[in-house]
Amino acid sequence: MKISAFTKIVLACLLIVAFACKRKDNIVILYDNDVHCAVDGYAKMAGVKNELKKQTPYVSVVSCGDFAQGDVIGTLSEGGSIVEIMNQVGYDVVVFGNHEFDYSFRTMQELASQLKATVVSCNLINKKTDKTLFKPYIIKEYGPTKVAYIGVITPETLTSLPNIFKDIQLAPFDAENNVEGVDFEGDFCADSLYSQVQKYVDAARSDGAHVVVVLAHLGDELIDKTMPTSVALIEQTHGIDVVLDGHAHHIIADTLIANNQNQMVHLSSTGSNFRNIGQLTIAPENTLSLQLLHVDSLTMVDDSVSALVDTLKNHTLVFGQERVGRTPFPLIANDAKGNRIVRQEETNLANFCTDAFRIMLDTDIALINAGGIRDNIAAGDITYNDLLRVFPFNNTVCIATLTGKQLVDVLEYSTRYLPKESGGLLHVSGLRYIVIENECPAPIVYDENNLFVALASKSERLDRIEIWDKQAQRYVPIKMNKEYTIAAFDYHIKKMGGNGILRNAVLKQDKMNMDVDVLSAYLFSLNGCVPAKYAKPEGRMMQAIGICACQCDEP
Repeated sequence: MKISAFTKIVLACLLIVAFACKRKDNIVILYDNDVHCAVDGYAKMAGVKNELKKQTPYVSVVSCGDFAQGDVIGTLSEGGSIVEIMNQVGYDVVVFGNHEFDYSFRTMQELASQLKATVVSCNLINKKTDKTLFKPYIIKEYGPTKVAYIGVITPETLTSLPNIFKDIQLAPFDAENNVEGVDFEGDFCADSLYSQVQKYVDAARSDGAHVVVVLAHLGDELIDKTMPTSVALIEQTHGIDVVLDGHAHHIIADTLIANNQNQMVHLSSTGSNFRNIGQLTIAPENTLSLQLLHVDSLTMVDDSVSALVDTLKNHTLVFGQERVGRTPFPLIANDAKGNRIVRQEETNLANFCTDAFRIMLDTDIALINAGGIRDNIAAGDITYNDLLRVFPFNNTVCIATLTGKQLVDVLEYSTRYLPKESGGLLHVSGLRYIVIENECPAPIVYDENNLFVALASKSERLDRIEIWDKQAQRYVPIKMNKEYTIAAFDYHIKKMGGNGILRNAVLKQDKMNMDVDVLSAYLFSLNGCVPAKYAKPEGRMMQAIGICACQCDEP
């Protein structure tokens, strides 16, 4: 077929235009996840960004969530200080993690409005309108290349904080999305997540996206097998090029997962606490490569971000001196001579702490080891720093389950050194028992690593173990085969702390909140004043010699 001269000219012009529009520089996307207030890493993130901008004009910074909570600098500002730092770095797009909701729904909205970055989520919807709360995705143009960023938040957020998503009046995020006065009931599309994501992947492709990046806070492996994961998201969808993930705190430099059309999709996660910075590079031909930059080995630092971080950290020290409550009597861990009596007997401070865990997390029981309760709270005003002196280790609180039999074993093991001092003595809420003097208590079984396994025979140290029945509003005998929910430190449940004393506990909900924040929230629920019932120990851990005669009606 003969081609006319005019057609040749048109084709030549098209080739010239296509060549002129071809992107010559790499697109680089820096990413993080689960920073949890490890603020010193932000100056290095900005430093890497500055260096890359010398090489290419196309540099973006994104986050996969859980940045606002995890240390006092976030807690005291309810995430505001972290947002200020992220704005200084120049983040472009973020998806919220479950912990961005810890401070309240209203505070979450305020964080979203303060962020200069665009918050995306395709699966946080208003059940009353079936509309997404945030933009489900945005498309950024890097020269002729369009990259779509789709946000996905773990549905586990709803199970860990169910009450904050009900009976809400929405506030506006910006002029474009003014939803003031709209009733809101949140849902994270747990049962339809994959189809929900696919819907917006297709929409982004229809909008001309050349590359689709999912910013996920799902985790590649969750304790609750009914919850969606990033791996399953890839396997159940198509059209996604890469998933940058958070929530599980796993370090995944780059792994390939087949989607439902047997095409390979990249998956990456940086770990947590700024151990790594992720770098996604999109070459001019739109091929992808990913790597993790070890933060400790990085030397590039942005001085302006570093100065802001130092200023906010210093402000936090002062802010921690502000009053958060009051107690009319001292809450005791150590006596006047400095003896750590909390490691030998029940104290009113230990009761206050365990009640905070049990009541705020709505479990049957709470368990806190004596070694985790470090200092007294004097009578008078209580500051946040006072609470930090009680719980200085930045533990998070988890929910797990134990059977009655396992609980008896745990209590027997916990009390094995009484009346001598032991940091492993477990203080309790939601139960009470009597410790019997016995020179030959039940033998204990250990594994090859010297971790506690169980008792070798029936408990001989404990008597009259009773559990608080919330419905009957009284104590009832423990049931050996019944499963009880417990609130405890992640140190015990996940890290085998205390010689694995809670090794048999089945983890149900992870990373619920920081221990000190649970104390603060409980104090707030009491209108800021410690009530009279905590003036003295209540008799939860009674000893056969000198048994407390207290007849408390509630724990």
